[in-house]
Amino acid sequence: MDHTFGCGLQRDERSERDERDENFNGSRAVRTMYNYLLVFIGGGLGSICRFGIGHLLAGYRFQFPWATFAANVASCFVLGALVALSMKERITGPMAVFFMAGFCGGFSTFSTFTNETFQLLLAGELFKATANIFLSLVVCLASLFVGMKVVG
Repeated sequence: MDHTFGCGLQRDERSERDERDENFNGSRAVRTMYNYLLVFIGGGLGSICRFGIGHLLAGYRFQFPWATFAANVASCFVLGALVALSMKERITGPMAVFFMAGFCGGFSTFSTFTNETFQLLLAGELFKATANIFLSLVVCLASLFVGMKVVG
């Protein structure tokens, strides 16, 4: 059974069993804490990028959540490229944790997308809310695919 650790990072059954069977000497705990630190730092950098996009687009006073859309599309493109690199084993271990779970996790923002869609619905903007859902899903899937193909 595969276990997914966010953003496509996976640990196969064999490695999980090996980790469970190895004698605990603190090294596993250190690796785990190191990974948490990498996610923390990468997530912070991704969040800064997302905030920066919002800041750059704030002056335009759009009636549509373009900043969140742009951040999510860009994050999906980056994640697609990283997935392709990961599949070729050109990015592994700590680097994959930092960029895939950390940076891309902080850069994309499902909660903000959901809130902005909900606010559009509350404002009676059914077309804009539906467009946000549809465009986000389709364009982000396409962006992930393009990111994979650019690297792949």
